[in-house]
Amino acid sequence: TLARPFGRRAFNFMLVELRLTERRYQPAPPRRDETFWEGFRDFLRRVYVKADQDGIFFMSGAIAFNLIVAIVPLLLAILGITGVILQNRVENPSALLANYLFEALPDFGTDFRLFVEKEIIEGLLAKSGGFLGFGLIILVWVSTRLVGTLRFVLREVFDIGEDRNIIKGKWFDVQMV
Repeated sequence: TLARPFGRRAFNFMLVELRLTERRYQPAPPRRDETFWEGFRDFLRRVYVKADQDGIFFMSGAIAFNLIVAIVPLLLAILGITGVILQNRVENPSALLANYLFEALPDFGTDFRLFVEKEIIEGLLAKSGGFLGFGLIILVWVSTRLVGTLRFVLREVFDIGEDRNIIKGKWFDVQMV
């Protein structure tokens, strides 16, 4: 058997050093003899090349998708918080919400109003604690996805070679949220 000159830890350290020093995009230094417009055109060309290499449209789409996904649990949490606050502060919260709702809507008749007030609004108010708990748990999870996406995008754009494993990355994302 051949003896290994470096242990596994030393080998991993060398890989990290290699990843930190290598970059996908090595910009050329600016020339001193170019005019302002040549330099500006060169700058725009470099921005275009860097944006193409980093896939900024794909990454911006990922960020936008995670923001849109985060709206649903945020609305559930807001609905739960509103229900809990109204139940603790107002004597008849379903009548108050029905009044606000039907001031904005045209008149549908008293039967429809009573149905909405008794069945729908009171049902939602009764489940507001569940909406609050479920909405907050899902909001924290989706927010960690958003932070993870931002962490990935910034790492790619700035060519940072350091990376965390899945567990450390998720724990970092939870701490950032």
